[in-house]
Amino acid sequence: MHGISYTAFFTEKIKKDTDFMKNHFKIKLFRSLCLTTAVVLLTGMFFSLPLKALAEETDKYLSIGIYEDGAVTIEKDDEEIHEWGGSSALFVMLSLMQLKEEGLIDEDKPVTDYMPDEVSMRFLFSYPVTVNNILNHTTGLQDASTGQVMLEGERFTSLADVLANNMPRQNFKSGDYVSYSDWSITLGAYLVECVSGKSYPEYVHEKILKPLGMEHTSVLYDYSDCEYVAKKMSEKTNVKFGFYPAYSSCGTMEDFMILMEDLAGGKSKILKSETVSELSKGTLLYRGTDIPRISNGLAFYYEYESPCLGLRSNNYNSVTHFYIDVVNHKAVVIVDKNPSDSQGIFESKKYLGRNNQNADRDSFSYNISQMEGFYLKAGATVRGKSSFLSLMDGVTFKAFDDHGLSVSSNPKEAYLTQISENGFVSEAGDMGYFYTDGANRGIIQYPLLDLVPYPKTLNTLRVLLSVFYYLSLVYSFGALLVGLVSFISRKAKKGKKPPAFRKFNLITCGTVLFHGIVFMVMIMTFLMGINNQIANVATMMFFFGTLISFIYIVFLIRTGRKENCSKNEKIGYFATAVACVATILFSFVFHLMF
Repeated sequence: MHGISYTAFFTEKIKKDTDFMKNHFKIKLFRSLCLTTAVVLLTGMFFSLPLKALAEETDKYLSIGIYEDGAVTIEKDDEEIHEWGGSSALFVMLSLMQLKEEGLIDEDKPVTDYMPDEVSMRFLFSYPVTVNNILNHTTGLQDASTGQVMLEGERFTSLADVLANNMPRQNFKSGDYVSYSDWSITLGAYLVECVSGKSYPEYVHEKILKPLGMEHTSVLYDYSDCEYVAKKMSEKTNVKFGFYPAYSSCGTMEDFMILMEDLAGGKSKILKSETVSELSKGTLLYRGTDIPRISNGLAFYYEYESPCLGLRSNNYNSVTHFYIDVVNHKAVVIVDKNPSDSQGIFESKKYLGRNNQNADRDSFSYNISQMEGFYLKAGATVRGKSSFLSLMDGVTFKAFDDHGLSVSSNPKEAYLTQISENGFVSEAGDMGYFYTDGANRGIIQYPLLDLVPYPKTLNTLRVLLSVFYYLSLVYSFGALLVGLVSFISRKAKKGKKPPAFRKFNLITCGTVLFHGIVFMVMIMTFLMGINNQIANVATMMFFFGTLISFIYIVFLIRTGRKENCSKNEKIGYFATAVACVATILFSFVFHLMF
């Protein structure tokens, strides 16, 4: 071919094709890189907009009031009325402080001494509860939610009736452990009524709101004690009445800051100067330390530049924080309208500063491995008809390293980190203290809550029993469904009548299933805080279901096992008996009938 050999031709051809492919690949690669870069940039811009909007939206959730240098500043307040949530307890604590100032109550006396005999007889405390126990959150009462929500159309009678009909049991001897309970707050409000001779709202308005000029604040659950608040709240949607009086207060941020200025400014109109100065000293110390923990119902928070008194609490629609620096005359109130968010805690540190712990951890001699184990809140509902809820309250701590504890849900990070000899800071920024009691049990002390060790083996058995019970419900549903289909088809074919025990077996399966349905309703009752009377009706149903289960087991042993039926039917009979055993055990272990 024109003097070129075939070999040279094809060699040259291959070389040209290879060079072309290399250049083509480079061009393609360059285009792909450009396209990828453009996509990444556009995607980043696309997602940054909603993220920025989300950040701005999160910021909008916050309403902030600041008292500093003798002046009040309100930032980001886009609502006229705020729900105070658990910060409503402040009114109860202030009322009790006033009654103490006047010498009308003795903090070491049982609260029942101040109540009418016909009422005190209805409060069956296992251990006496004193005024001091209420102010230090050491009443021992479970933090149960039953009776905290009023149904539509239900009329409020009196604090005495609410307490007598719904007050939970005591988990421990009063004074032994710290555990915030809404019922302790309610008990304190009723004590105010008994001592002052006025209704709780009347007392708060006369002794606190009116002297301070707080005209736009309500303490009643339906806001009827303040026309302005009632009108504004009626314009809102998705409003749930908070538990009265522990969660029911509402008002403007301006009113809230009037109260903060009065307590932080050094010249209170509602408390004596010596009472205000005593606040910084505390009424309860962290065990094993000389560090103040609680002062007249308010917790000390040490994660700030200076120790602050306050409360952190959530409501159905918001989270409210307030912090008072009595020494430096500062105060901050933050209302976070996203109840599941903890942004307010971090936001407060912008105004109050941070407590930066830089201790030499190698110098600590406290053995943190002592704190390993399964823990429950001291106020967890471990007794009574809602004790099954305590299954959701437990947490297992394990040593993460020499100076940290991790939780079972996240073993790769320290949840509690040691910052002093027996002090810790949590992942969320809360500070507290470890303590080992005389029985060598580790106690984890948060400002308003003790976590106490609970036998892990016992809790595991309770979890296994719950699984056993739920499986028995699934079996009962299946057996009832199959049995009913078989019964209907046999009747359609006009076959012979089924044995009598087979009918009893189906009835029992239906009873066990009904027991489970009532239990599910009971869960909703307790989670929604509905009146305890519904739980009492459920108790009767549980008793009926348990009785039928017991009778079935007796008849199975006496007659059922001798019945002339197929092997599969007998297996079904015994499976029903196992479901009955699960029902009986579950009812007894979780006190569903007592």
